[in-house]
Amino acid sequence: MRGPHAFLFWIKVGLAAMGAIFLAVGVGVGITTVSFVSDAKRADGVVIDLAWHSSGKSGMTAAPVVRYDVDGKAYEFTSSMSSKPPAYKVGEQVTVLYDPAEPSEGRLDGFMDLYMFPLIFGILGLTESAAVAIWVAIERRARQRIERALGEGRRVMARVVGIDFNRSVRYNNSHPWRITAEHDGRRFVSPNLWTDPTPYYPVGSEVPFFVVTGDPDVYAFKLEKMADEA
Repeated sequence: MRGPHAFLFWIKVGLAAMGAIFLAVGVGVGITTVSFVSDAKRADGVVIDLAWHSSGKSGMTAAPVVRYDVDGKAYEFTSSMSSKPPAYKVGEQVTVLYDPAEPSEGRLDGFMDLYMFPLIFGILGLTESAAVAIWVAIERRARQRIERALGEGRRVMARVVGIDFNRSVRYNNSHPWRITAEHDGRRFVSPNLWTDPTPYYPVGSEVPFFVVTGDPDVYAFKLEKMADEA
């Protein structure tokens, strides 16, 4: 059945694409920020007000409104960083970085104010990329174990002792089935099956599978009656 497999494939593609985009944005903004800091000049500033914003579950958060002077001309800006409780107090003295070519372009000289945005996007990008890499590695390892079992294992018949749904996986409002079979006192669980195996391998019947001698954790079901799932 191609639908669920294609669905999972496109989920991985989507996560990988989002991770790449987040990383690109984080790196791009980080480079821009570093360039700004390296060329910027410093000025003394003062917090003249707090701009309050609604922030969903966090409630109201505050961003400092800062005034600073360059060559006798006053400028103001509101920080992009908003927090609860406020990180600054009205009247607090601060250091401002500004673009000498555009003195009105000012930012607070602080790690959080300068690098929080690229840091968040970088972490999101790395997290999603790592999640996809781990997912792919787990699937690859599972395929290798199945290939090893089919290539090196001995064919045995196991008794089906249960058929259930894997409720941790969902596609099209449906969960895949799994066969639990028993052989030599050990139980083996099949991969996810998107066709009901009950008509082919009902409880109490026998199902063929391959298991590596001396390494019973390496096994593979051979569902010959279910061509689409074999």
